Amino acid sequence: MAEMYRHLLQLLPVALLSVVLLYPRISEAQQISGITLPAGAQAILHDAMTRSGVRSAVVTRTRSSPADQVRIMYNFISRYGVDAALRMYGSEGDAVVHRYSATDGSPDVKKAAMLEELNRQLPGARSNGRLMHVNDDLVVFDLSLRRLDPTDAADSLIHALRANAATVRVLGPEQGEKEAIHVELKKSGRDS
Repeated sequence: MAEMYRHLLQLLPVALLSVVLLYPRISEAQQISGITLPAGAQAILHDAMTRSGVRSAVVTRTRSSPADQVRIMYNFISRYGVDAALRMYGSEGDAVVHRYSATDGSPDVKKAAMLEELNRQLPGARSNGRLMHVNDDLVVFDLSLRRLDPTDAADSLIHALRANAATVRVLGPEQGEKEAIHVELKKSGRDS
């Protein structure tokens, strides 16, 4: 028995050293910050982050009201231009962008015209899988590309998200997203 304790005491420094060396990996849990996601979506994102080596991600956008969507589209057009917006939203969104171009007046007048057109286009947009931030049937969110850690893991994260059975669609820079990874997930019982 004494021999066994002596042997254990000899192994103790090695065991402690192993814990110390592994501790940073154990404590570097994936961190999701920004706008809070429903539990099911958070679990899917956490799993994808683990699989892709992403340590942290920031959720910058979730579901939007039609007025919020118009504000975001207006700001996108102001920043990137009409041509970039026409590559971004599909035909229903294009109608909203064209309404922006065809309307003279203040920003508020333009946004009011855009909102009118968006409300007219939403039924078709939803059935065609477009303008999904204004959709109640899915969990939709955007992740900041600039605030991923590590920033060069975006392609791996997109691949890991697309591999999940609950994923409907993931859009990244190759699909026209300028600053975000856009994610659409089926709602789970945890997301109601």
